[in-house]
Amino acid sequence: MTAQPFGIRTSSEPDGSLLAESVSNSQFDDAVSIASHRPTVGRPSGGPGRRNSLLQRVQRESPEEYARLDALLETITLRRDDVLIEAGGAIPFVYFPEGSVGSLIRILSTGKRIEVGTAGLEGMVGIPAFLNAETTPVQCVVQVPGAARRLAARTLHEVAGPGTVLRSLLQRYAQYLFNQAAQSVACNWMHGIELRCARWLLMTHDRVVGDELALTHEYLATMLGARRAGVSEAAESLRSAGLIDYRRGKLTIVDRAGLERATCECYASDRADYARLFPDSALAPTQNSLAHSA
Repeated sequence: MTAQPFGIRTSSEPDGSLLAESVSNSQFDDAVSIASHRPTVGRPSGGPGRRNSLLQRVQRESPEEYARLDALLETITLRRDDVLIEAGGAIPFVYFPEGSVGSLIRILSTGKRIEVGTAGLEGMVGIPAFLNAETTPVQCVVQVPGAARRLAARTLHEVAGPGTVLRSLLQRYAQYLFNQAAQSVACNWMHGIELRCARWLLMTHDRVVGDELALTHEYLATMLGARRAGVSEAAESLRSAGLIDYRRGKLTIVDRAGLERATCECYASDRADYARLFPDSALAPTQNSLAHSA
């Protein structure tokens, strides 16, 4: 089935079990925190990507401004687990994903991690730099590999100055990220693991090309702030309902409409927030998500 985009790739296991890969907590922590994972500059490889929505809007509203911006952007390939921004570290670049997706992760003093936001082709990674922050307490790790356009943070202030289209768009996108984080707090507190799992899959699916995902138990548990056993039970429940399938380390969205009905109101709310700030967006609420939240 073809739906609004998604895709991750990791190792697969011959037994076909969901996320059958067995990774220890220490191995997983190392995988997502090692700073040696760096983006690769150059032409992206792999499947087709999608153009970044913010860049498309700049081009549509001001071709002259876009031409100046485009000349400063470099196209890069982001790999799974690339660390784009380290918590507490400098923000040298901002990224406009075009098929890749970044997870914004808060790391607690205990080492526990939880996703507090996600950024894909609808937005930009590195909003704190736009807001004149030199550092951020949130780590950004590539969740879905793919293409992105990269811009030096110091250059961002030059091309997103007062009166520019890009400045207006980034101001609205910063508001959207705030809304997304607030919605995630409410969702994590009020809703069960199965509802949150469906929401996470839908939000990621919106931001990529294709219906196939790949992820480990640890990875999804980190994103949801849940125990691995609970994530396994939630995924099995969604598979039993015919909404997803998984084998050989890959998860496939089988029934997107059904998955929208199986999630909580937070998914429709998130899409509605984005559509309110960016009219005519492809992320406007669908009939299924609206019906569920009514």
